[in-house]
Amino acid sequence: MAAAALGSSSGSASPAVAELCQNTPETFLEASKLLLTYADNILRNPNDEKYRSIRIGNTTFSTRLLPVRGAVECLFEMGFEEGETHLIFPKKASVEQLQKIRDLIAIERSSRLDVSNKSHKVESSQPPATNTQLPTTQSSNPNGLTQHAENRHGQSSNPPSAPMVTANSTILKVLQSNIQHVLVYENLALQEKALACIPVQELKRKSQEKLSRARKLDKGTNVSDGDFLLLELLHWFKQEFFHWVNNILCSKCGGQTRSRSKSLLPNDDELKWGANNVEDHYCDACQFSNRFPRYNDPEKLLETRCGRCGEWANCFTLCCRALGFEARYVWDYTELWHTLFLKLTTMSGQKSFLLLSSGGCTVMPVKMSVTNHSFMK
Repeated sequence: MAAAALGSSSGSASPAVAELCQNTPETFLEASKLLLTYADNILRNPNDEKYRSIRIGNTTFSTRLLPVRGAVECLFEMGFEEGETHLIFPKKASVEQLQKIRDLIAIERSSRLDVSNKSHKVESSQPPATNTQLPTTQSSNPNGLTQHAENRHGQSSNPPSAPMVTANSTILKVLQSNIQHVLVYENLALQEKALACIPVQELKRKSQEKLSRARKLDKGTNVSDGDFLLLELLHWFKQEFFHWVNNILCSKCGGQTRSRSKSLLPNDDELKWGANNVEDHYCDACQFSNRFPRYNDPEKLLETRCGRCGEWANCFTLCCRALGFEARYVWDYTELWHTLFLKLTTMSGQKSFLLLSSGGCTVMPVKMSVTNHSFMK
């Protein structure tokens, strides 16, 4: 209740800061400190490029900020934009907007620090209990792993034990969220929707033709029609079904748009389909602001059929499961990828794997006597 009350003052000015305020006091204080550091570095060094980008794979960012509710949204409201490997604060971005969000976060942080200090003073006024033994307290590091305190000689006051993952551990929350997301792909009704979009018979016909050509080129090739069906599915998905989007076409005049740094507030329907981030794609020709919701639900993506890495991996994973392929959805803090492994057995009995990802197709290592792989194209 305290967090919600403190955050309400910033809610109308910044939905992202209001969202950040819903975290526990400890999580908020740690995340807000990092956000203020990013903002202050730019304000103090406006012409220094190194302060205008944040590498998404950076350990500090990926473990202390990325999983925190509302934190990345605050960066977007400041003016940061999403790149392939970095969040970028472009030169066109408004420093005034950055300052505004920075000040809102600072106000909320100051309020919580005041509450924390008052609470600490009340606890300190209580007489300490007499105890001749050293305390055996435990503390938690930012990842939620319990650590034992050390005595004055630098030795552990407790016997060594394996780290414990606490209930509010960041990594535990991330795992729980992704487990729930993966289960969506096993929804049979949703798989049926995906199959209705896929030209299964046409893909099977093409895969049979290419399998026949491959066996003529190498009679000892031990691959199945399923292997080529997967390649046909990948080709169809990338070339005909799903579209990569950097900037959408204007829905009003059909002209080109440019992505603006400030994200839009998602509406109820967009939130229903997991679009917590809505990009603003502005058309200079007709001065119209176009919404581009970054949907995170594969069912909705079957309808929109467009996006970037996250949407690509999300929708393709569903299509693979709908056709019965064993798919593995790989997620980390730097990028979203869909990978699917096929075990191949060559004429010599050599085992190898075919790796398909949202970035393309890679064979590693495949030892075949066939040198012309045109049948795979």
